Amino acid sequence: MARVIGWGMAGFFVGVWARSFFVFGWPTIGFFGLLAGTMVLLAWFFRGGRHIHFLVLTACFIGIMAGSARFALSDVPLGDVTLRTSLGSDAVLEGVIIREPKESGKSQQILVSVSAISGAAIEKSRVLVFAERFPQFAYGDVVRVSGVLLEPEPFETDNGRTFDYRGYLAKDNIGYTMSFPDVEIMERGGGNVVLRTLFAGKRKFVDALFRTIPEPAASLVAGVTIGVDEGLPERIEDALRTTGVVHIVVLSGYNVTLVSETILQILRALPQIVSGSVAALGIFAFALVTGLSATVVRASLMAGIALLALHSRRRYNIARGLFAAAFFMVAINPKILAFDVSFQLSFLATLGLITFSAPIARYFHWIPKIPQEILAATLATQITVLPLLLFQTGALSLISPVANLLILPLVPMAMFAGFATGFLGIVSDWLALPAALISGGFGSAILTTASGLAQIPFASLPVPHIPGIVIFGVYMLSGMAVFWKQKRRSESISSERQLS
Repeated sequence: MARVIGWGMAGFFVGVWARSFFVFGWPTIGFFGLLAGTMVLLAWFFRGGRHIHFLVLTACFIGIMAGSARFALSDVPLGDVTLRTSLGSDAVLEGVIIREPKESGKSQQILVSVSAISGAAIEKSRVLVFAERFPQFAYGDVVRVSGVLLEPEPFETDNGRTFDYRGYLAKDNIGYTMSFPDVEIMERGGGNVVLRTLFAGKRKFVDALFRTIPEPAASLVAGVTIGVDEGLPERIEDALRTTGVVHIVVLSGYNVTLVSETILQILRALPQIVSGSVAALGIFAFALVTGLSATVVRASLMAGIALLALHSRRRYNIARGLFAAAFFMVAINPKILAFDVSFQLSFLATLGLITFSAPIARYFHWIPKIPQEILAATLATQITVLPLLLFQTGALSLISPVANLLILPLVPMAMFAGFATGFLGIVSDWLALPAALISGGFGSAILTTASGLAQIPFASLPVPHIPGIVIFGVYMLSGMAVFWKQKRRSESISSERQLS
């Protein structure tokens, strides 16, 4: 039964993925249902040893039908039809900011849930507004936005890749954008009171960091604690990308998972239930402080699954749990499977830790336990996400394993001290000073290490464009190889038990 369910889930992912890139209607979706029904009849006809194969095919076809149908139901025009008629022309929109504004350089992004255009009420629609850095806006502000309404279009990145910007925004139900319109604050204090309180607390936390820690260490500490990367200079960001450690300041399961594993290693002398509970509380605190955004919740859930997987004797079942979690996430929002790189990296990094960290650790039995497991976790995630990173970034970091081995042990120290600095700094800068010296010191050490390694010749090499189908094929073949290896191992263990 578990096998049948597993193939059904696999079919669901295939259906969602296929419908993400190829538009086919309900007759095609119904055809998969017809195939499923045919397989059921064949399974009944060939009762006996072969019927399980037909049941597996039945589950696959049902999964493909369900996945493609789920995406088709979500693939609807975003926003009120009135907004579509205003594309390319001046529009006056009224609505409320429903997400914490994100500052970047001399601008800020605000997500507005629009409820009226030119004074006429419309169905609520999401518009992403790129505004000037000042005045500063906040979650819950009711605003009037006057400017040209645009539809997001794909664009070419610096490395020559085409970025599907429309699909990326559509996963968050954002159908329109505005670039540097006039934005007027009509009222403050709207939105959900809980989220408003969380975001206000986060702002005080970040302000305390920047008051007590000198730059650029303050920006790095803000990044590793709650994912705020607003103040990092471009040269620092380039160094982090070159050395393959930019994940430490990005809100994804990539850094949360690695940091949670390091926390467990620090507390490994304590009983497992204690260390696991502390790590789980750390993940929950991270999600809470960052405002429980969708990205953080997803990353924290992935990290929590990795936490269970790495410290459970039933690894295979935990791996199933990972796929089950991904299944429910995709069922809720099918667009994240193809258009959310954060979700993809989180899933692959977690899967890599589950599958490869223990085998890799055996090759480094000659080094101390803690560095051995950090290195194994780093290599496991690096190997697993490498094809996707090559496709997305067009660069291969040759120095990444060394950089991660040197830098990752410093991240939890900077993170813990950073949390202490931020929380104590809300009360008093003087009270936060000792923690600020520690977090700033670790932050500076991370930056110095990354900057130094980035200067090494050929630390990062450009990679020619790789077609997406090739990357998909690499993961499919790798998955099949791992599947058959684990199957043969299980059969070997079963045979040994029968002989004994």
